[in-house]
Amino acid sequence: MNGEPTYLAMVLDQGYWPDGGMTAPSDDALRARTWEWTKRFGFNGARKHQKIEDPRWLYWCDKLGLLVWAEMPNARAWSSEAEEWLLAEWERAVRRDANHPCVITWVPVNESMGFPALQQHHPGQYAFIERIVALTRRLDPHLPVIDNDGWEHTDVTDICAIHDYTPTAEGLRARYEEALRGGPLPSTVWYQNKPLFVRGSQYRGQPIMLTEVGGFLMLPPDLPEEQRDRLYKFYASFRTSEELLEKYRDLMQGLSELPFLAGFCYTQLTDIEQEINGLLTYDRHPKVAPEGIARIHQSLFATSVSEE
Repeated sequence: MNGEPTYLAMVLDQGYWPDGGMTAPSDDALRARTWEWTKRFGFNGARKHQKIEDPRWLYWCDKLGLLVWAEMPNARAWSSEAEEWLLAEWERAVRRDANHPCVITWVPVNESMGFPALQQHHPGQYAFIERIVALTRRLDPHLPVIDNDGWEHTDVTDICAIHDYTPTAEGLRARYEEALRGGPLPSTVWYQNKPLFVRGSQYRGQPIMLTEVGGFLMLPPDLPEEQRDRLYKFYASFRTSEELLEKYRDLMQGLSELPFLAGFCYTQLTDIEQEINGLLTYDRHPKVAPEGIARIHQSLFATSVSEE
């Protein structure tokens, strides 16, 4: 940023509200109940996930100094018609928000959503990913574009963005053992052995980030295991604030030991319906002291956000 290398300590922010759905109850809520909590936890950026956000939120990020990855909501099924709708809506979003100084990266597609046959090397779906990246670069030639955040990258992505919910430092060391010795990244990702690159594309030296990590779920009291959401089969969980802080510290220690990383994005800022893996509850109350999380970031990554 401004000529200085900047390690990105980001948080996933879906921007939903219990009292308004996709709409914040007030402008004050956009600032005090979103941006200021992100700052207090010591993150310097937010990946706005599957939502084109209210311009007022982007205004506060501009004004107060939060870096933003702007991401398009994706379809769940593929068709040629869905591709054209996606392209048209994404073009409007980029044109609208390109002049916000807070926006530093464009993310048109996440986790192959709407493009389920990429793993089967579908030529048309692969070609469309290249097409939407090319459109984004034409609209804004100054910022990096991630072709497909998480996995199944093409040859045109500017950042190698990997989703990895390995829950411990020990697990991360084991998973990236070869890369730590100077070898290649794992060819598949954490989830169902999805390929990191498809159709003969390959890593070519882009910055590497783990753009979804953590996701620690709070165990609901007095709910039998067989009645818990299926998410508990995939993500680590905790019972107390102290346990969450220790799990977070261990995970961040593991990330700090991966010298090839340019940053990370923790899942997530707030609970969202059954996804009770936020650092905040759905109504924006902290599950853990934000100063504790911020101290971990500062000690391991030397990151901070503006106090302005």
